[in-house]
Amino acid sequence: MRESTPWARPYLGVILGVSAVSFAAIFIRLCQAPPLAVAFYRMALAALVLLPLMVRRGWSQLANLRKAALARAVLAGLFLGIHMGVWVTSLYLTSVASSVILVSTQSIFAVLLSHFGIKEKVSRGVLLAVFIALIGSVLIGGSDLRLGRETLAGDGLALAGAFMAALYMVTGRRVRQDLPLLPYVFLVYTSSAVFLGICCLAFRVRMAGYPGQTYLWLVLLALVPTLMGHTLFNWALKYLRAYVIGVSLLGEPIGASVLAYFVFGEVPAPLKFVGGAMVLGSIYLLARKERGLVGVAAHGGVEIAGRR
Repeated sequence: MRESTPWARPYLGVILGVSAVSFAAIFIRLCQAPPLAVAFYRMALAALVLLPLMVRRGWSQLANLRKAALARAVLAGLFLGIHMGVWVTSLYLTSVASSVILVSTQSIFAVLLSHFGIKEKVSRGVLLAVFIALIGSVLIGGSDLRLGRETLAGDGLALAGAFMAALYMVTGRRVRQDLPLLPYVFLVYTSSAVFLGICCLAFRVRMAGYPGQTYLWLVLLALVPTLMGHTLFNWALKYLRAYVIGVSLLGEPIGASVLAYFVFGEVPAPLKFVGGAMVLGSIYLLARKERGLVGVAAHGGVEIAGRR
């Protein structure tokens, strides 16, 4: 039983994280505020909630942090900020189902970054899964062609959000080996909020005067999918490869689409079911191919290989 602890706990955290982030698209769509403002308040409120904890016990953990690790944490926050900005905007242009399914392809991008970027060997089976996912994404986008350029642009932004999320996860995976969870997520959320705040100022986004319920959705957006969801993912990054967490996010489109059906009455078009099934199926194949490489030693965060 003791041997199962290193991987069982991170996977449980990821499952809880996926459940939490499934609410993100719903809260965002309920907000009557500009998308960049929603993204900014999401990250800023999350950082604000963490501030008292940082003052109490987090600053000391930053004292001996190397400048390179600090720079990578800020870079991860930048990637997260771009991801939030483009993905939240996509939800204003396309359906919840399309946006969440397409952004879930971040695990595919993580594999591609590993294969072509840092020259890690990837099996043919994994590359086949990537190809299937790309075809599925085309089918999802094709089903939106009849709805106009705006919807198709939303799909494109969701894919861009997936790519930035992969960069965020891959960068964070490396930083989490050197930096404890609390200072890491505070640095990431704060730098993300600063970047989004600058964007809001640059584009003269309206930052106040929203309906009262919007502020409630913004708070819930910061607490549930961000502080619960993303923080659990960042905790698991110390123990699991970045693309494994991305693969686990295949559950988000299902949860978000079900919630969107009951809250907004959104029923995906038939072609989206086909494309979505291909995307999710390919990510599942990826998990099957790579699961044997996932393992973490009980001490030191050292990866070990072993089939289940």
